[in-house]
Amino acid sequence: MRKNPGRKIVKGLFCAGVALSAVLCAPCASAKDEVVSADTKNLTVSSKVEGNVLAGGYTTDETVSGNKITIVSGAEIATYTDASGEHGGYVYGGQSTGSGAVNSNTVTINGGSVASGIRGGQSAGGAVTGNTIDLNGGQVAGKAYAGYSNNGTVTGNTINLNGANGIDITKAWLYGSNATATGQNNNTLNIRNFKGRAQNIGNFDRIDLDLAGLTLRAGDPIIVLTEKETTRLGNSTIHLHTAQKAIAHTNSALVPRYEIIKNKTDAGLTAENVKYEKGQITVREKGALQALYKVEWDGPGIDSVDGDSIDLVKTGETEVVPGTETVNESRLALTDFLNAAGDFILDRKLQCSLREDGSIPETCFYGAVSGGDLHHDLNGNKAWAHTTGTHWFLGIRSKLNEKQDTEKDLNGALYVEAGWGNVDTHNRWAKGNGNIHYYGIGAIGERKQKEGDWKGTYLQAHARIGRAFSDYNSRLKDGSGEKLDYDKNSTYYGAGLEIGREWQYHPDYMLDSYLKYRWLHLNGFNTEINGADHKLDDIDSHRTRLGSRLNYTAEKTGMPYIGIAWEHEFDGNARGSVMGYSLKDTSLKGDSGVLELGVKFVPSEKSRWNYDFTIEGYVGQREGVMGNFVVNYLF
Repeated sequence: MRKNPGRKIVKGLFCAGVALSAVLCAPCASAKDEVVSADTKNLTVSSKVEGNVLAGGYTTDETVSGNKITIVSGAEIATYTDASGEHGGYVYGGQSTGSGAVNSNTVTINGGSVASGIRGGQSAGGAVTGNTIDLNGGQVAGKAYAGYSNNGTVTGNTINLNGANGIDITKAWLYGSNATATGQNNNTLNIRNFKGRAQNIGNFDRIDLDLAGLTLRAGDPIIVLTEKETTRLGNSTIHLHTAQKAIAHTNSALVPRYEIIKNKTDAGLTAENVKYEKGQITVREKGALQALYKVEWDGPGIDSVDGDSIDLVKTGETEVVPGTETVNESRLALTDFLNAAGDFILDRKLQCSLREDGSIPETCFYGAVSGGDLHHDLNGNKAWAHTTGTHWFLGIRSKLNEKQDTEKDLNGALYVEAGWGNVDTHNRWAKGNGNIHYYGIGAIGERKQKEGDWKGTYLQAHARIGRAFSDYNSRLKDGSGEKLDYDKNSTYYGAGLEIGREWQYHPDYMLDSYLKYRWLHLNGFNTEINGADHKLDDIDSHRTRLGSRLNYTAEKTGMPYIGIAWEHEFDGNARGSVMGYSLKDTSLKGDSGVLELGVKFVPSEKSRWNYDFTIEGYVGQREGVMGNFVVNYLF
């Protein structure tokens, strides 16, 4: 029989005229200001109530099901005192004072305060099944039972504790049921985003604790229980886990043991025959180092009742978090971006265009722009980097030897360079992206034989120096969700030699064959990333390129050419360490094939302008395409 239909506020009606057991009457006898929602299954309380709160009313023998109560900020479920003592301060999702079943009711605490306790569902003699208490905020005191029955079964009830918005349960007890047996009732306690204190927990078949984003500290448990009664977790299943690969981050070096659930009193914690559903989990230090840990009770033996906590115990060696080498992969991408810039400049011939009378001018300006989209394999673990961007340079060329020297030409050039681009990186564990740019200067010198058996032979040397900048953000996160990123700059410099020969084997065709060696050095640096000290070593790239270019020279205003080359990277290794542990090596080392198609042209035979346009395609360690456009002006 349901009482008081259609009324929201009812005074003194919970126990009057109803025969209740002593246990059930204790929290509600002589009620002063009950909130009873009989005409709706949904009730929100936002003000002070002296007494108890119950959604959907209550019954004696009928089923109570599907009621929802929400306690929000401003609510105060308080006790009151009369001649018989202190009463009230409880919240009930559903209640039967007889044999009625109570199932699928929900109590949600989003704010406010509850003085005496919570019942997800309660029955004097019926089954209590599938009721839920959601603890999201506010302050809860007293005993919170997911399900409660004097003589019926209590199964499949749940308490969800979420500390994301802040909740105070220091004066609360969390219980799956009023029965002490565990391991057979399917009552569950789910804990997320919570680190703090409570009076005690117990009578759950399963405790599911998500440690993602929480900080582990030696001697600082996640859940501290302060009631001077034994915490009994025997025969239950404990599942410690995270949504991330690492359960949490520490604020200091990884230690052999972390306490997770601890009874802080002398009463201790028992966990005989507990099943740990996840055998091993990972703990990270500052998102950079990690080790494997197993879950265990700190009691000395399976039959012992001595012990006070559920712990994480280290079982594996400390290692660098897989994927952390992404910080070096981004630097390798920058290195190859600088290599592409150097190739772009150095592959342009130093000879100025001829004057109308066929003589070679002493000085000319030249400038160029290049755009590219290149993919770089980084040797192992499916690692690669992708760069897109533009390169610019402006230079001045000059003939260095006397005009009367018919044996050789000596040419030199000075230039300034700059480039801007984007980089994406990928390995088996991490992705990232960022912006890169550089500024620098360089010098080139060339000697070319004009007569004799070695006519057409040339030797070129170069040197360059500049500053490179990288702003990189990875998607690799530490236990607290912080991403691995850095914004740093460093000096680069390089040099190289090229030897080749231009052979005019036919009046209309000239073959240019060459061997090039190029070295580039990118300084390393030390930096702190997410509180972890990273040392990123210098990177040195040593490359050779062997190739030939066939030039059509019959038409001086338009000279197309085609070339093919093989390039080998000998080194290009990126090494480093984090907190003293070595990062996994990554490298540019490998072989690439290069095919180029281009044309040199002048608007007219009298023009002081000439142009060079090239498309280069890469396969192998480098894959992609570069487009180069050179402008040359005589004066």
